[in-house]
Amino acid sequence: MAEQPLDVLVICGSLRKGSYNAALARMLPALVPAGMSLRTAPSFAKLPIYDHDIQTASGFPAEANAWADAIRSADALIIVTPEYNWSIPGGLKNAIDWVSRMKDQPFKGQAGRAAVGRRRYSRRITCAISPAAVLDLGRCHPVRPSRSDRDLRSAKVR
Repeated sequence: MAEQPLDVLVICGSLRKGSYNAALARMLPALVPAGMSLRTAPSFAKLPIYDHDIQTASGFPAEANAWADAIRSADALIIVTPEYNWSIPGGLKNAIDWVSRMKDQPFKGQAGRAAVGRRRYSRRITCAISPAAVLDLGRCHPVRPSRSDRDLRSAKVR
């Protein structure tokens, strides 16, 4: 009997239409080894800003439940996200805020990879989604925007 492929959920932390991180996330399926399948996480764009009063009055929004269900059903996570002011983007943080308050923690037991630009930033992701295991694939130094823009535009999938 053949083994089931490893089901990996890809979370893009950027909501921008022309996001380089989203472009990178779209390139990933061409690079995965045999025995692994990637799927895109539901959007967190329509989640309201976390408010305990909303949670108490009407429960978790449908978007938060969909995001949490996708995380729970995955074998592993890949988070592709920009860095904003040495932290994670506000929309991604807000989504994590919503699901981190759920009794059935979606990140519990998840293996993950965070493609990040700075060590300090990856530690914040690790703390935000603990108890997930996150391996930092980042660099210790920032890359000039003009260089990273050029590198992404000229990148070819092999």
